[in-house]
Amino acid sequence: MIGACTHSGRTQDGRGTRRTATRRDILAAAEELVLENGLAGLRTKDLVRRAGVSERTVFNHFDSIEDTALTRIEEYLTPLFSGLDVPADTPVAELPTAVRDRVLIRLATPAGLECLTGFVHLAAALAPDSGEILTRHVVLTLTSMGSLASSEVEAEHPQLSLEQQMRLRLYLTNLALALGLGLARPALHRLPRETLTPLEIKDRIPPAEELVPHIEWAFQQMDAGLPQL
Repeated sequence: MIGACTHSGRTQDGRGTRRTATRRDILAAAEELVLENGLAGLRTKDLVRRAGVSERTVFNHFDSIEDTALTRIEEYLTPLFSGLDVPADTPVAELPTAVRDRVLIRLATPAGLECLTGFVHLAAALAPDSGEILTRHVVLTLTSMGSLASSEVEAEHPQLSLEQQMRLRLYLTNLALALGLGLARPALHRLPRETLTPLEIKDRIPPAEELVPHIEWAFQQMDAGLPQL
């Protein structure tokens, strides 16, 4: 199941623990500010006002103001590779393909498309002011996603040898990175070199449904091995 992208709005009734609700409100407020005005719009005083919390509360939850937006990026990506529920009776030789197919199925679900949409819009708003930081964080997140997926599969298939585990982990890490490259592919073609405002960027972002074929393309390139350049 996938559900982490379904709580993008700020809490209204305080359900759940107070700390969890407060954290969600801060993340949602940070996302709103970035989508409106890019990273330059993510200022502490504005975040405190928008989230309805104190400055001390913000930094009790996050190390920096930028970390609020980067954490949101992570929340959109991670569900795409977690809880894939690969059947325990899947033959070992078919595990890489089974995981890949599960990811593609996940991407095409309403919740998966919601995650993709949230990610590309927030990433596009962050990129003009913090492209290098964003890229580094996305790569680290994708690498962690591949490792997490591998751990989940290994737990369901304890018969895997150490060598098989290493090969699977390498494949799934590369698969997660390929997902990132697939998401970047249409942006590289569509977005011009000149600087755009967050609203101008938003107007040029393709629908999530149009992103999935690019991810499939990236997966195919990886599965093909050495590229035909």
